[in-house]
Amino acid sequence: MMSQNYETSEEEEFMNVTVRPSSKKVHKSFEDADDDSSPKSLARQVKLLGELVTREMSSMRQELSRLNLTISGFDKRVSSIEERLDILEQKILPDNRMELQERLEKLEKRSPAEDNSVAESVIISQLRLELNEREQDNMLNDVEIAGLDEKNGESTINITLLVAKKIGLSLEERDIVSAERLGPRRIIADDAAGQRRPPRAIVVRLARRSVRDDLLRAARVRRGADTSGIIEAVQSKRFYVNERLTAANKHLFYKTRELGRRDGWRYVWTKDGRIYARRKDGSEVCRIRTPNDITKFFGNGTV
Repeated sequence: MMSQNYETSEEEEFMNVTVRPSSKKVHKSFEDADDDSSPKSLARQVKLLGELVTREMSSMRQELSRLNLTISGFDKRVSSIEERLDILEQKILPDNRMELQERLEKLEKRSPAEDNSVAESVIISQLRLELNEREQDNMLNDVEIAGLDEKNGESTINITLLVAKKIGLSLEERDIVSAERLGPRRIIADDAAGQRRPPRAIVVRLARRSVRDDLLRAARVRRGADTSGIIEAVQSKRFYVNERLTAANKHLFYKTRELGRRDGWRYVWTKDGRIYARRKDGSEVCRIRTPNDITKFFGNGTV
């Protein structure tokens, strides 16, 4: 058997040689590498990220500043509108009350012979109701503060500011149109039954209805606050901040509240000078406008 010799040319020998590059050309030092894990690259990324965050924060601050200016502008416009509405109400409501008062007085001055019509009696009752509601509407910016002892030389405006602070509301003097004790001054003394007569309430008229609402809301949250820090007294006692009611509505509210307690009604309250009652949660809300409504909802009106 003949053996075969395989010979390769110099060119083929060259082609079969694996050429390995020098390690100096392939491998770079760790310090000079420009991949994501190098300290220089990470530092550059952190710097870029910091600049991006700074720009975004600056943009957000500018946007918030513009938003605050816009909200401030809206607040001023709303306050201006409220003040204009209050001025209009204070101008229109007294005129309406005077007109109703004149009509009522004309009917009531009629002689008994002329005043024998049931229709006229209904008209008089309706006029009295409307007159009372107009008077109540004129008190929508008012509150009464009861339970504060009266002192000579007192500043009722300063007392009102202290009351507001006591219940967690910041008021300024410009928020108060007027503040005065209700009714003629009386001597603080014991009555015939030996009970100390309560001091006169302070009637406060606020510049805007929204301020009045804030004051009433704060008083409900801090129900039970006492006079410490407001009036110097031997013993602190509770004070009360409520809506101001007309004499007719005040009597109606007192009677409704007492009858509600007698009959186990859970809620009796006022809102914007209107009187409401509800027997229990989920039951019908009853509006009390006249003594006839008391008879309707509570039966015998004797307390």
